[in-house]
Amino acid sequence: MMGKHRARRANVRYSFRMRESDDAGRKVAAGAAGGERRERAPPALRSIFEAARRGWNVKLTCWQCGHVRILDSAALWLRMSLKDLPDDLRELPRYCKCTRCRDERNEGINRPRLTLCRDAPTGEPMKMPTARQWKEGLRWQRR
Repeated sequence: MMGKHRARRANVRYSFRMRESDDAGRKVAAGAAGGERRERAPPALRSIFEAARRGWNVKLTCWQCGHVRILDSAALWLRMSLKDLPDDLRELPRYCKCTRCRDERNEGINRPRLTLCRDAPTGEPMKMPTARQWKEGLRWQRR
């Protein structure tokens, strides 16, 4: 009886396609339309540190003027932690304002739209965490 059960398990077929990776090492969907390779959608991440660890950057878009700024998530994590602000991605737009609206209209528009992307950071570069700060962050996240 035991032998038949093992043989049955060996013949199980999977109903999903395995993912491949392209030349840049990104995960892409196998069998994309027209033979094209498309980048995977960002996973559901909760913290800025998690996004930085997985290589995602934060894209903030002003809902009024359309100004876009892409921030390096590691630098953003350092800035938020030094100011004792929450590391939660859902809370981040509360602490951001559009600089273009502030300069042109003299009003700070709160809560820009937040998305995760793999694009390079834009604008003035922010201070990046040192190796020691990054390792401390890794230890803190493991707790």
